[in-house]
Amino acid sequence: GARDVAMALKQNSSLASLDLGQNCLLKGGIGDDGARELAMALVENSGLTSLELGSCGIGNRGARELAMALKENSTLTSLELDGNEINEEGGLDLLMALVQNSDLRSLSLEDNEIGRA
Repeated sequence: GARDVAMALKQNSSLASLDLGQNCLLKGGIGDDGARELAMALVENSGLTSLELGSCGIGNRGARELAMALKENSTLTSLELDGNEINEEGGLDLLMALVQNSDLRSLSLEDNEIGRA
């Protein structure tokens, strides 16, 4: 599952792009727990520049974990989180991470719960 992918990312510095979008590694998607595993890997990974996690069942907790990783990661330039369950809280966490991360050039949050009443 996501834990295995994260362990591989921690040791791999040559992979530049990873698309896990719409990938149900675990029942219900990658989810917040999988996002946490991937976030921890991003802190150690020095090669990945693009990560796609669209429609993976990630909510605010997962967004917060990814935001914390973005504060330390200096290689990721594109993060796609379309079609997840992130609302204003998770969106704000990601936005605040951008204050400390000037390397991320593209952050996509289309079709989440941001701004929906």
